[in-house]
Amino acid sequence: MKKYLSEKNDFSKIMVVIITMALTLSISITCFISKELMATRDEEMTKVIASDVYDDINNELLKPIMVSQAMANDMFLHQNLKMESTIPEEAETELMKNYLRTMKERFDYSAAFLVAESSKNYWQASGLIKKMDLENDPHDIWYKDFVAKDVDYAFNVDTDEANKLSLTIFVNTGIKDDDGNLLGVCGVGVGMNGVQKIIEKNEKIYKIKINLVDRDGLVQVDTESTNIENSTLANILSNQRTENFFISKIDDRYVLTKYIPAFDWYLVIQRNVDEMQNKFLNFILYISTGFLIALTALFLFMRSNLNENKN
Repeated sequence: MKKYLSEKNDFSKIMVVIITMALTLSISITCFISKELMATRDEEMTKVIASDVYDDINNELLKPIMVSQAMANDMFLHQNLKMESTIPEEAETELMKNYLRTMKERFDYSAAFLVAESSKNYWQASGLIKKMDLENDPHDIWYKDFVAKDVDYAFNVDTDEANKLSLTIFVNTGIKDDDGNLLGVCGVGVGMNGVQKIIEKNEKIYKIKINLVDRDGLVQVDTESTNIENSTLANILSNQRTENFFISKIDDRYVLTKYIPAFDWYLVIQRNVDEMQNKFLNFILYISTGFLIALTALFLFMRSNLNENKN
């Protein structure tokens, strides 16, 4: 009888070892598969988040492009710019001021502006701001740069001289006559703080970092104003100018980049992997806890069974 009980005890121990090994192997395989699936899921989720962010920013900045282009094609501006030399400056200023104020208030932009190519007069909704000095005033370089690009429109991040030097995203649009001659440059300004609020909201919801950068990687939009036109992301910028997001993994984060032709900027989104790893570690903890509970229950059951047999 003792021999039988001893053999049964040994058999029980062997069964515990086999079951433990089987459970351990099963958990290891489950964790490996789960980690791969989670990584794939997180990558796809990052793309979905990036798509939502892109839509928000695109909706905010596409409208001012259309408004600026409508201004550039407005015959009122064409006629007044062509006749500028025949109209007294005060009368011309009154006309431009009223026009720009209407555009600014109608579409709720921080600025609406116009520069005449012939006189270099610079008007905003408040009136004649100044006469542009392209050679000596560093603040006027934007005009020379825009004309040199010979494009229909372009974004330019700058301080607004007519609005307490507030940081503004200007949409510069060329005004040309039927022969392609430049009459001036007009457009609207979108307050940087409004765009920053949209970005900040998305950063908090999705726990990501969002930037808009130019072709060289120089930051144009950031929730931290000190980074704008001071920081660069050239080291992580993808040169692929496609309609799709380009995703890569750099150190401990996913980096998604997308070229936006309408802005000639890149959208850069960074998502830290630590949060995803924490989720996986929590998953491992739950599995391990379940394993220990099951193993403890099995051990107590077999111990109870052996005690009954002894009695």
